[in-house]
Amino acid sequence: MEKAARRFAGWVLAIHVMVFVLLVVIVAVASREVYSNARAQALGQVRVRQELLAAQTARGIEAFYRNVIDQLRTQQRADPLNLDVTALVWDQLRGQATHLVTLDARTRAVINVRSEGRDPLPPAIAEQLTQAFAAPAAPAAAAPAAAGRPGVRVLETPAGPTVLAAAPARDRLLVAVVPLRSVESRFLNDLNQPEHMAAMLLDERMRTLSADDKRLIGLDVTAEQPDPRVRDVARDDLRRGERVTREFLRPMTIGRVTLDPSMVTAQPVDLPDGKRWWLIVSSSLSEVDQALGQFLRRSIIGAVLVIAAMTAVLVSTSVQTIRGRLRLERLQHELINRELAQAREIQLAWLPERQESQVRVDVAAVNRPASHISGDFYNWFELHDGRVVIVVGDVTGHGLPAAFLMATTQLLVRMTIDRVGDPGTALREVNRQLCTHVFSGQFVTMLVAVLDPRRNVIEIANAGHPPPLIGSGADFAPLPLEPQLVLAVDQDVEYRTQRFELPPGASLLFYTDGITDVQSPAGDRLYIEGLAKSLYGRFDTATALVAAAMDAVDAFRVGRDATDDLTLVALHLARDPVPTAPATAAPSESPLATPSA
Repeated sequence: MEKAARRFAGWVLAIHVMVFVLLVVIVAVASREVYSNARAQALGQVRVRQELLAAQTARGIEAFYRNVIDQLRTQQRADPLNLDVTALVWDQLRGQATHLVTLDARTRAVINVRSEGRDPLPPAIAEQLTQAFAAPAAPAAAAPAAAGRPGVRVLETPAGPTVLAAAPARDRLLVAVVPLRSVESRFLNDLNQPEHMAAMLLDERMRTLSADDKRLIGLDVTAEQPDPRVRDVARDDLRRGERVTREFLRPMTIGRVTLDPSMVTAQPVDLPDGKRWWLIVSSSLSEVDQALGQFLRRSIIGAVLVIAAMTAVLVSTSVQTIRGRLRLERLQHELINRELAQAREIQLAWLPERQESQVRVDVAAVNRPASHISGDFYNWFELHDGRVVIVVGDVTGHGLPAAFLMATTQLLVRMTIDRVGDPGTALREVNRQLCTHVFSGQFVTMLVAVLDPRRNVIEIANAGHPPPLIGSGADFAPLPLEPQLVLAVDQDVEYRTQRFELPPGASLLFYTDGITDVQSPAGDRLYIEGLAKSLYGRFDTATALVAAAMDAVDAFRVGRDATDDLTLVALHLARDPVPTAPATAAPSESPLATPSA
């Protein structure tokens, strides 16, 4: 009996030891896999954010120097009229350049110097001006302006690198002294503010022009480096002239400076004279590790609790495992809901009512997302000439990827239409920008309308979006818009602007395909014809039109869940001339309805 009891006890003990070892192995492997996947996802998000910041900053630097060159070329354009506009050029360059130097085109002798206050031209720059922009016999790389086209030249001075921008005139050469602090204050300082980020600017010779660590300034990154990884990136990747992102999982050394493990993005900066600089943006990987540390600790604590419960009572293993799984799923569900709520709040902040955007026409809108985050978006705002821009779009899919693409598209539209003023041109530029990024096969349908409320004229460009409905007292009918390809598919698409004259008191209803694709309990779709038939008569306000359209949609689907986001934007033209100041916002029955003015 004793021997059998011992055998049974040994057998039970052996089973417990085997289960314990197996459980430890499974938990360790699962924890490692979860941690690896979470870290890879976090690094991917850092990469996307960093590449977007680098691209936007590089485009800003390019535009900055292109603007300086354009200002210098004002004199060249005025030469046929025998006008001296250097004073005007200097006024335009104030705040960007510290000096404007006029050189003789033949001898490169200094004719005139304009500067802030009475600051003299630094001797180090004055001595190098003639050499920097030598006569045409000098090499073309050292004398870009001598070749008859604008140029940018970097000078090494005791105070650090200084950039000279030059443009030729008839018998003169205009040279602007543009200190690097102008670029740093506008573009680089913001990237260097966070503790985990840093930015460097390299010239065409791969020498450091600007860096947060001043020990790096003037360093040639293609020279012999103690860290071969840095040398390989500088010599191989950057020579190809394309943006490159690399992860340095171990500390790296540049010159005499040792940097923490980082993700580094090198973005080309193309200057007007064909030179190529490089913007280097890095993010410390310690930020990712710190963010994942708490998650890892929670996982380890949960694993220890599960192992302890299994070792203590084998019979309760199933119960404890189920409870642990439910607890983990609840925590993950709460975390996802919290992140989705934050993402939805960010998305709502893009809507015009959250921005208190008021225009001098009556506009109202409603948005009902199919999930936590809507793929639809809309916006309206006024241009500097008093015209009103209305944007309605739909991003494929739902969730965080759709919200990210929506925010990117919103930002591109706002920046582009303010600059070009034409809907078709704006869509071409937005499409080109979106096609340069990878959004996992997503695309965007969008309609951009620019209304002149003084003349009741509207200009519309359409990228695969349903045409708006127009009504002026009787039936509503779709505007005859030509169909165009959606955005983010082909960057060579030309988008056409169509112009329509609207009668006073007319109403326009913009919508997304979620409205026309709603289904009745029998499976029938509403379609554009059904939406148009449900709207009859005259509507006094945009809010009333939105409410009537949404009531018609709800009545058609009779409580059936919508499979896509529902978005409506209504525009109502006044019968009288548009007032010069916006009126008080009208109330709306929907929490997402926008104010009308």
